[in-house]
Amino acid sequence: ENVAVGGIGFSGLPNEEGKSMAGYGLDMRYYGRGIATEALHAMISWGFKNSGLKTIIADTPVHHIASQRVLLKNNFAETSRDEALIHWYLNR
Repeated sequence: ENVAVGGIGFSGLPNEEGKSMAGYGLDMRYYGRGIATEALHAMISWGFKNSGLKTIIADTPVHHIASQRVLLKNNFAETSRDEALIHWYLNR
């Protein structure tokens, strides 16, 4: 298949603290294939080559277990949570 199955990116350049937020989405028909995990790994590697990026942050919905697994497989750690979201970070 030669089709787009999702998207991934940073929210922008690192802020003054060296942080940028990662975001990704995947068509549900392609869940469970490791695509998001692999794409995030590649983006992390690319992003940390930027000397200004020190920390990548991300948020996941509390009930979106698959998205949480993608972050855990890429060594993100939970920083906090509220009723709706879990907040994550990964330091260089």
